[in-house]
Amino acid sequence: MMDELEQRIFIRFLTGKLKEYWRELAAHRIFAETLRANGYQDVDKILAAARAYPSLPEEMDRHFAWLDKLIPPLESEIQEKALLEYLQKWQPDGEPN
Repeated sequence: MMDELEQRIFIRFLTGKLKEYWRELAAHRIFAETLRANGYQDVDKILAAARAYPSLPEEMDRHFAWLDKLIPPLESEIQEKALLEYLQKWQPDGEPN
């Protein structure tokens, strides 16, 4: 079990990665919108093919295997229930973003 400092470090690490991935995803979205705006018609077909790329799920599993080892996955119903309970009990402090 992680102590409070380890949890904070881990959460900060995940937050940094989330921001990194969001930035990259946003750049790809802007790129796709720029292509569409300039008359490139096959952007949606290319994106659909990329999402359906056969090895993508395996690559994602391999990339995130370390996280599954650190925090074993929960059944989806248990995970959703735990998140819902957490959000119902959550009392944020500070100014809204």
